[in-house]
Amino acid sequence: MIDLKSCCGLWVLASTAFVVGAARPPVEAARPKTPVEAARPVEVGTNSGGPDSPREDGAPAPAAETVKTDGKAGQTPKSRLWPEGRPGTDAPRRLTPDVAGGKSPTPLSPAPVPPTIARPTDPLDLRVDEAIDVTARRVLSVDVHTPWQIGHGMLAFRKDYVLRKGGEKISAYDWVATNPVFTSRIVDERGNVQTKQIPWFYLTKYGARPQKYTGQKYEFEGHPNQFLAFFALARIPLDFEFDIQGRKITFGQMLHNAKMEISDREEVTWDLWAFAYYFDMNERWVNATGEPWSMERLVQTTLKQFSATKSPCGGCHALFALASARNAYLQAGNRLSGVWTQAHMHLEQHIALAKKQQNSDGSFSSKYFIGPQYSDEPSKRISTSGHTLEFLMMSLQQSQLREPWVRNAVAAVSRDLIQYQKDPLEVGGMYHAVHALVLYRERTRPELVAQSREVTPASAQAEPTKTETK
Repeated sequence: MIDLKSCCGLWVLASTAFVVGAARPPVEAARPKTPVEAARPVEVGTNSGGPDSPREDGAPAPAAETVKTDGKAGQTPKSRLWPEGRPGTDAPRRLTPDVAGGKSPTPLSPAPVPPTIARPTDPLDLRVDEAIDVTARRVLSVDVHTPWQIGHGMLAFRKDYVLRKGGEKISAYDWVATNPVFTSRIVDERGNVQTKQIPWFYLTKYGARPQKYTGQKYEFEGHPNQFLAFFALARIPLDFEFDIQGRKITFGQMLHNAKMEISDREEVTWDLWAFAYYFDMNERWVNATGEPWSMERLVQTTLKQFSATKSPCGGCHALFALASARNAYLQAGNRLSGVWTQAHMHLEQHIALAKKQQNSDGSFSSKYFIGPQYSDEPSKRISTSGHTLEFLMMSLQQSQLREPWVRNAVAAVSRDLIQYQKDPLEVGGMYHAVHALVLYRERTRPELVAQSREVTPASAQAEPTKTETK
């Protein structure tokens, strides 16, 4: 059984330097008609029948080594996840200003160098850029690090994420598409170690899926369909192909399998994460056991499963998923009622709690939403503050991003990532923290969404990072 409390684990990552440049949002430079505009707040309306709910100037990053890629491309996912509204079309907005519908001409490879964008003048923006840059220089090795660790990096840096394989840097997504094999180390009660070769994915009756939890923490998925959520946030096209057991399986087929296997006897948080990106909010289907499901039921189940004391990472992932679904629902032109009102009020409640329990230095409570607490341990502080900030970046209205308490939180997470850039950090929390900063940068500086830099050879090499346990 999956341990729902073990979200981000105890793996740590030692820093390496000068191996990869700054994180860059994906670009669709070939389609200049895509709107990249300032976000607009949405009036959250409710129908009267809806039920009530309780309630420094950073130096440029060093050049990086050339990234090899297979150049896979395909249909662009519908990205409709910011709280702000959008026109009544399928044109993606804000989180992913990708092309609308059809085939995306952009492969999973570095894009041509676009025109130079003016250097930010806000000291906070400079700090955010530096924090993202220094974290991007921590390069994982395919021979050392686990799928769970690599998956978190794919969430944070998306199509730009690179791995070390031998003496070269490779595209993480192109490598994962080959269905690589991981050597699992199983320790029995007597302390004997056995190894087993386990692939990332396997075929199913309804398509394919990521490897389930194997009983070894922090090796594969810690939660059902966690990797699908990571891939969705990375803008993976529905027809992006994986080579699995001699067959070509698309990402869309993996999502279909997730719909068929959905069950409220398991955590559904990560299904909601992924589905909110690709499916209509009025989507309905019948799973493999004949149960009727819908996006609304997924939201309802996520609310029912939520627990501030038992949910993974204080419930931040569930809140992120709920915010994603709520945003997509609003941006489709719907007004909140019923379970959607409950979801919205649940989000507002936890936004208020995060603000109320914020520490004086800008960091968030290391007890998440249970009560106030400050941690002297950098790794824990980065993890708890990063998870909370990540949820807020998907939940807050555009106007709230400039409020002092939010800017202080962004500054605190950035400061810790910079200050402890050479220290071993817990991988999951670190990558969720930098993902929060990536989201903040995209929302406050949308012009950067269309910017990408060519990856060039590095000026220095670094030793492969170590995987340690606390």
